Amino acid sequence: MRRANDTGPEQPRRSAWFPRSAALVEAFVLLAVLLAVDQFLLGGNRFAGISPHPFWLVILLPAIQYGTREALVAALMCSVALLAKNVPGQDISQDLYDYVFSLLKLPLLWFAAAVLLGEIRMRHVNERNHDREQLAEIGERASTLASAYERLDERREQLETRVAGQLQTVTTLYEASRALETLEPGSVLVGAMRALAQVMSPEQCSIFTLRKGRLQLVASEGWDADESPVRDFGVESALFREIVGRQRVLCVVREEDQLVLDGQGLLAGPLLDPDSGEVLGMLKIERLDFVQLSSSSLRNFRILCEWVATSYLRALRHQEAERDRVLDGETNLYSRNFLDRQSDYLSGLARRLGFHLSRIDIRLKESDELSPEEQQIVPEALRDTVTEVLRSTDLAFHREQRGYSYAILLPGTPIANCEVVIDKVRDGLKRRLPDWLEQERFSFVVHEIHVHDPEAFAEMVGRWQTTCV
Repeated sequence: MRRANDTGPEQPRRSAWFPRSAALVEAFVLLAVLLAVDQFLLGGNRFAGISPHPFWLVILLPAIQYGTREALVAALMCSVALLAKNVPGQDISQDLYDYVFSLLKLPLLWFAAAVLLGEIRMRHVNERNHDREQLAEIGERASTLASAYERLDERREQLETRVAGQLQTVTTLYEASRALETLEPGSVLVGAMRALAQVMSPEQCSIFTLRKGRLQLVASEGWDADESPVRDFGVESALFREIVGRQRVLCVVREEDQLVLDGQGLLAGPLLDPDSGEVLGMLKIERLDFVQLSSSSLRNFRILCEWVATSYLRALRHQEAERDRVLDGETNLYSRNFLDRQSDYLSGLARRLGFHLSRIDIRLKESDELSPEEQQIVPEALRDTVTEVLRSTDLAFHREQRGYSYAILLPGTPIANCEVVIDKVRDGLKRRLPDWLEQERFSFVVHEIHVHDPEAFAEMVGRWQTTCV
């Protein structure tokens, strides 16, 4: 890793005691200029008598600019230049020590200044290098912290995306479960399409049920006006044999499944009863975004097929149970399935025994505008009212499983007397319903099922007696 203060590729390490070549060149050039000036302008006496000596420049500049090593080399060069072929003779008044001191005084001062100033420069250089190292370390730490922050921020975004995805998954599952929470088989199939749209977001999808030995289309979504899906598959179709016969989930990614699907879709799975193994239908996706087609999508599709099959089977069983149910669990009135059978029975009995039979249909208009709490009031009020005002021979029915439509069968009551029954029902509802539920929202329709004709009845009795004789 390159440090923050690096400006280029790493240079080879220089010897600790070898001076810089640039410093040597500068000292040599400056010394040569001074010697040339001395030689040509001052008589070549090496600046004798000039104080301070010009050679001080050759020592001071490297000492201040480079450090001790360069300054010592410059001092050596100046000493050689000063004394080479320029050693004066010893005075008669000088002893040996004075003579040697006079020769070496300037070189000694130069070496001392080189060491002193050079070390001061070296201390500054060391402090600068130490500061640079600290700055480089701080830069590395900052870079490390920045990288760690970027990784942390990336992890945070991943976690946020994961949390958002999990929240979306929970919401999707909740919406899908609501679409399948019904006991009407048709509503379950419609809800299955909404659940499939919530879970996998297909562009085109369809659902089939198995009827009369064929897979027949029940609902589809995403098709344009100029497009039409295949509406049924029979035993001659390979898709039918794989779905119904082998009960396999087909995916276009597998090569063998491509031949079976034959361009009819990307995914197809059976709606299978987990207990009996009976195939109830087929769920099929004809068009799906490429990004959505993955192993997890295939797993979700399998789960959704099982889920829809379970909900649809439960609705079918509930529908079968409702056919044999006499009383409605919500209102405790006779069920709608019992209405047709009881009407046929009483109408036949009325013709045979000779009595009037009428029916009153009661409906609450605009019931969708009521809240769930308000909707609960109407069945309870009607149940209590008919229990109070009707005769023991009269029968009240709940006509619609999802709605507010009721019927009252009145044996032995001509149509002219039905208005009396309607008035009694109105008064009972008025006492039991709140003021905001206007009485005008209830509609009453009277039907005359059988009218008693005494002459026709006498003729029928005569024929019956003749037959018996």
